[in-house]
Amino acid sequence: DRLATLLLARGEFEEAERFLTHSVNILQDDYELLYVLGCAHRFNKRNAEARSAFLQGLLLVNEKKENDPERIATRGLFEARLGNVAAARRCALQASSTDSTNPDVMIKVARIYSVVADKEKMLNAFASVQSPDYDVAYLRTALDFEKYRNDPDLLALARRK
Repeated sequence: DRLATLLLARGEFEEAERFLTHSVNILQDDYELLYVLGCAHRFNKRNAEARSAFLQGLLLVNEKKENDPERIATRGLFEARLGNVAAARRCALQASSTDSTNPDVMIKVARIYSVVADKEKMLNAFASVQSPDYDVAYLRTALDFEKYRNDPDLLALARRK
């Protein structure tokens, strides 16, 4: 999904959508690919297709009822993209309460809050991420930070990574 994310960041929405659709047809149980495909559909103003991809991904995430904080955060991302803000927030809180030291969990929590436009909580979650992987370069292509990509507060936090 990195190639698709790069294509989306470059504004090559149609190409990303074709690549992702092909990939999802091969890897049908990859909910991460479905998430990026849903974003690609959304960028192409194909809202019904986006909703379908997000719902399909959410079903896959929910198939395993394990209490894995990264899976819970992923569920929150799908909920956020589907407009289920309260459910997304519950997932973010549960994931961060379960493992606030895991950078992969906390970046997903920050992404959830970015999608639901809660800047303060997004900044707090992003600040807690202790990994050099999530720097200014990451923000240039990160799908879920499009509203805050150039936000001076977020960029200041990213420069500290």
